[in-house]
Amino acid sequence: MGAGGFIAAGLSAIFNGSFAAVFKTQRVASVGLHPFLFQLYVSVGVFLSSMLCLVPSFMSFNPGLTGNANAPTTPAFTGYGLIAGALFVLAITFSFDAVDKVGIALGQGYVVLLLCSLVIALFCAAC
Repeated sequence: MGAGGFIAAGLSAIFNGSFAAVFKTQRVASVGLHPFLFQLYVSVGVFLSSMLCLVPSFMSFNPGLTGNANAPTTPAFTGYGLIAGALFVLAITFSFDAVDKVGIALGQGYVVLLLCSLVIALFCAAC
């Protein structure tokens, strides 16, 4: 394991723990936006920003980034990717609902515990 993995894990923890704070900002709270509608906006944002990864100029970096000369340089969609995306949307949807009902500290704390449990369970299942 290199330092890059630990840095990525640290950044993941920061961003996964703070994305719901946007939902509680004064601008969003003042319009009374429902958590599910906010989730729709988040999903659209994730989809559009993820499309940057499919731009051919970015895909050409795959072999260099992965250190694998045979890494694909064209987009590929798999059923597992679609399942993972659906699970992500469900997780974030209920995260925003929890934040709306019990606040960021309890809502996100509970979600983080669930995510940690999920990671451990998936790791054990893969072994």
